Amino acid sequence: MDILKKLFLGEISPIEQLRPQTTEYDGYAQKYFQYEKQFYSRLDEESKKQFQELFELESQMELEEFSLCFCRGFKLGIQLMLAAMET
Repeated sequence: MDILKKLFLGEISPIEQLRPQTTEYDGYAQKYFQYEKQFYSRLDEESKKQFQELFELESQMELEEFSLCFCRGFKLGIQLMLAAMET
């Protein structure tokens, strides 16, 4: 099956491939979530609500950044393929 068909059928999901598959990254993530949980447990209800809103805004900003990076990387890949075909 070609890559375009796999993409169309949802067998390829580039966003799921953004997380590095390394033990170093796993260690950072584990520590991050541990600290986040400790921090969150010390907040009062109003602060928890504000923290959650802040986290959601950050997530939306990252989504915009990642989608832009994906689009630019995809365009660069196509430009490289076109340049290779011209020579």
